[in-house]
Amino acid sequence: MDETYIHTTLLAGKSWADSSENGVKQLISKGQRLIIVHAGSRKGFIPGALLMYQFTDKTGDYHNAMNSENYEKWLRNQLIPNLAPRSVLVVDNAAYHNKYVEKPPNSNTRKQDMIDWLSKHNVPIDPSLTKLEIYEIICKYKQDFVEYSIDKLMNEYGHSALRLPPYHPDFNPIENI
Repeated sequence: MDETYIHTTLLAGKSWADSSENGVKQLISKGQRLIIVHAGSRKGFIPGALLMYQFTDKTGDYHNAMNSENYEKWLRNQLIPNLAPRSVLVVDNAAYHNKYVEKPPNSNTRKQDMIDWLSKHNVPIDPSLTKLEIYEIICKYKQDFVEYSIDKLMNEYGHSALRLPPYHPDFNPIENI
């Protein structure tokens, strides 16, 4: 699966043009943007999974148009109902693909909240340790307890999610469709 956008005023990078005029005649940052989200398999795009909508934002950053709430809604309503049994969803490292079911503590978390998180996960902890020492313990165990929202959602329907390594979109099968 992947998402992208299209400017409705997009102009081709190379074309026959009057050589007496230099440059692009129209700014591509103006006008409508369409957000496109789709998924595919070895058979091509998955019927019924296309999500396309108009996005307007003065920042021009289409990444703001997709968030974990919109993404999970698309998964639940358009993708999952159209998947073959036991499908694997390949996702990149966009933040909305990696929303935690329960966010683990970070170095700014209060010490008592760190202790509570470790206790909840049955990790023995000495409360007299410093906050830094407790955080080092959290870092050691964190991956054992991390659960992502989309993994949980996919598992509920008999599917799974596979995360690509950071900065490797070339491993995403949809790039080959």
